[in-house]
Amino acid sequence: MNKYLKKRCLLHLSMLQSIGIICLLLVHACDCTNSNQAQPHTDNLPEHNTPVTGRIHMQVTPTKLRGEEKQVQIIFTIPDDMSVSKFKNCKLKGTYAPATPTSFNEISYVDATGTPRTQAHINEKLSHFITDIPSTGSKSYTLLFTLKPASEAIHLVINFELFDNEDKFLLRDQATWKDEALNLEIELQGKSKLIEDERDFSLKITNTGPKSTVSNQLKLMITRINGQDATVGIDDQNNRLQEIDLEELQVNASITKKFKIYPNSDTKAAFSFQLMYIGEPEKDPIPIAWQESWLEISQLYYCRGTNQVFYQVSNHGSLEKDAVELVYKNLSNNRVTLASLTDQSIALGNLGSLSHPYSGLQVNFNGEAGAEFEFKLMDKGKVVETKTINLKNIKLRMEGIRDGQEFRGQSQLKFYVKNMSSFPVDVEDIYIQCTSSNGVSFKWHNNQDVNIAASLASYAGKKIVQAGEKLPLQLELQDAHGQIDSSIILELQERCGNQISVLTETALNWRN
Repeated sequence: MNKYLKKRCLLHLSMLQSIGIICLLLVHACDCTNSNQAQPHTDNLPEHNTPVTGRIHMQVTPTKLRGEEKQVQIIFTIPDDMSVSKFKNCKLKGTYAPATPTSFNEISYVDATGTPRTQAHINEKLSHFITDIPSTGSKSYTLLFTLKPASEAIHLVINFELFDNEDKFLLRDQATWKDEALNLEIELQGKSKLIEDERDFSLKITNTGPKSTVSNQLKLMITRINGQDATVGIDDQNNRLQEIDLEELQVNASITKKFKIYPNSDTKAAFSFQLMYIGEPEKDPIPIAWQESWLEISQLYYCRGTNQVFYQVSNHGSLEKDAVELVYKNLSNNRVTLASLTDQSIALGNLGSLSHPYSGLQVNFNGEAGAEFEFKLMDKGKVVETKTINLKNIKLRMEGIRDGQEFRGQSQLKFYVKNMSSFPVDVEDIYIQCTSSNGVSFKWHNNQDVNIAASLASYAGKKIVQAGEKLPLQLELQDAHGQIDSSIILELQERCGNQISVLTETALNWRN
């Protein structure tokens, strides 16, 4: 190779090396994915998923206003690494939501110069509102705004949005205002449980003030909560109603709406009627149920005082029920019996439209701790309803006192209630009561009134008493009322159904 060609090759090689080095430097300088470089902070993203700095915080409080409550605060918390000047250059926008009339709704505030202002909306830099901010310590600032709804307004939503100095969205919060609450009442006129041809009922809505309802804002929402085809009609028309617009109600005025349930192919159905005002529920919903004639085990409970299981079967409706039976079975497969049997079928005969009277089945535990019995109500061989009952051979007794025992004056009578059962017992439904004669009054050591039956659980401070455990009780004189003697009856009672059964009792005498 001659010297000229060799020189040109070296020159080209040098140029290529220089270009390569420059490219490498440019790539390194533009690398935005460098693992050592901080990534954008994406915590607390707004609804439209635009990344937020996450460093400045804005909170509107309170967020829900009613009636005369119209003032809101916006609290800003400024991070340490943000300058006050940069913060003041952020822009605050406040606008009423488009769904609410905005032409006459306004918002008022006092600006940084102390000048009161009232506007339809806000679109200002924070320096328009803010005076001085501490340069050290916790940097925060609170702005006060007062909503000024138009006279006809009943519901407003105002959005507050924060933007940086380049008009990029940062944060959003909002507050809602509603007109003052009204005292609205809804009353059922008729039965809530309808049977067979009983399908009509009425609802009365009353406005007791303090002002009239707003037109088109009072509604009745109807929801079917049971059934497939049943509907509700009004004014004897099967309208398949879901919502009713109620007329404007003056103060102390009422309206009554008459309804009818149309079962169609359903044998039972249920509906919920919810009164609504300005989109919010008023009072609890009223449930209405309809059903064809049906049977049920209306009562089933164990009464320890008489050691019997009581049951009652009810026939709701007018259809004749002439093949009804109640079948029970011991599910525990032990020796506990009802009416001397572990299982039995009881023929109830023709119930007509009546209920089978209360009947009792004597329990014999035969040394067992307890048993679970299943009761099935049958109509023409078909199971109508199934219920179970747990029987426990609970044994409690009072110890430390005896019948005829005497105590005197201010002395205290101490005794125990002992769990004689072989298992823990829940004593929440076990009560102790003391009755006395001649007007002499007594009290328990914990100052509970002895004349009112007290739950052992409330006296002892616990529900469960272990096998063999003793609960200490103490009776004290409260006031002799000038008497010299009194007879006392202490009773352990159990609540069973609507009855109170005495488990055990002790008679005592007091002398002054």
